Amino acid sequence: MGGIGALIAVGTSIAMLDELDQRNRGCNADKVCTVDGLSANQSLSQLAPWNVGAWIVTVGSLAAGTYLLLANPPDDRSKDSARLTGVGVTALGSGAALSARGSF
Repeated sequence: MGGIGALIAVGTSIAMLDELDQRNRGCNADKVCTVDGLSANQSLSQLAPWNVGAWIVTVGSLAAGTYLLLANPPDDRSKDSARLTGVGVTALGSGAALSARGSF
C-alpha cells in the first residue's frame, strides 16, 4: 500500500511542478494571467488534495509496515524451523532498493 501511495504521490508531485511552471509563465507579477495560466492554477488546486493524501498514505503505510516487521519477533514454536523477518537494502544494476524477506 505504501508503494502504491508513493507512486501516486510522486506522480501528482511531478504534475504539480509542471502546472506550477505553466502558471508562472502564464501570469505576471500583477496577478494578471492568460487562459493557460488560469487553467494551470485550477489544476494545481485540484491536484493538491490528492498529493497531500497520497503522501500521508505513503508515510503512514511505510511506518506501520516497518513497525510491524521490526516490533513483532517470530514465534518460537519449534526449535527446528526458523521463522525470520528482515528488512534491508538490495543493490540493483544502477541503484538500490528496499527489500523485505521472511521465512515461515
